Amino acid sequence: MVKYSLVSEGPGARKVLASLKDFSAGGICLLADEELPEKAIIRLEINLPEIEQPVSALAEVLWKKRLKIANKYKIGIRFVEIEESVRNKIMERIESVHRRLRR
Repeated sequence: MVKYSLVSEGPGARKVLASLKDFSAGGICLLADEELPEKAIIRLEINLPEIEQPVSALAEVLWKKRLKIANKYKIGIRFVEIEESVRNKIMERIESVHRRLRR
């Protein structure tokens, strides 16, 4: 799961839940109930497998696509600020999955 809030709404902005569709060291793809404007800066709290604490990051909305099924939005997001150690853990997780798929 992912929680996000719009930076433009300030520190008291509401946190919205979304599903994590895909992730990489450079960003994520969300499945959300509401549309986010392209180029919006958002604050993220991401729960990733094998990483104990939720990952915090500042990110930018790159693209969005409305899905006809279930009235949801698929949203592409690029990390703007993320700790390098967290980015490394994400890369390790991706490499681990790739190794298992090659077996």
